[in-house]
Amino acid sequence: SGTALSQCEGKALSANSSLTIQVAGLGSVPISATGAVLNVTAIMPTQPTYLTVYPSSDTTRPTASNLNANTDTTVANLVEVQLPVDGKVTIYNFTGQVNVAVDVEGYTTTVQLQVQASTSHLQILHA
Repeated sequence: SGTALSQCEGKALSANSSLTIQVAGLGSVPISATGAVLNVTAIMPTQPTYLTVYPSSDTTRPTASNLNANTDTTVANLVEVQLPVDGKVTIYNFTGQVNVAVDVEGYTTTVQLQVQASTSHLQILHA
């Protein structure tokens, strides 16, 4: 058990390093979740930096940042990230040292709809 936030406690990210955390299967996020909406917070970085949040299964880190923070500030941003089969995301820190907090705000799942039509009615089945 645990939360995404508790996995970050006491773990400052140093320059050019990442932290992988479990999101799916914790708290109210089902193990079947395919995406997550996260409030990611950079807390008191020692240098201007950026954080990139991405699925843990990606072998190449995206080139875009999700959050930019100046020295000695606290900055939050809402991030939507796809969840791989293992339900984990990776958070990368560019430079300096920074504390990170992650709160799960929501999640997405794959919904399969089957539509069956007949001459008398239309029935939508949620599978």
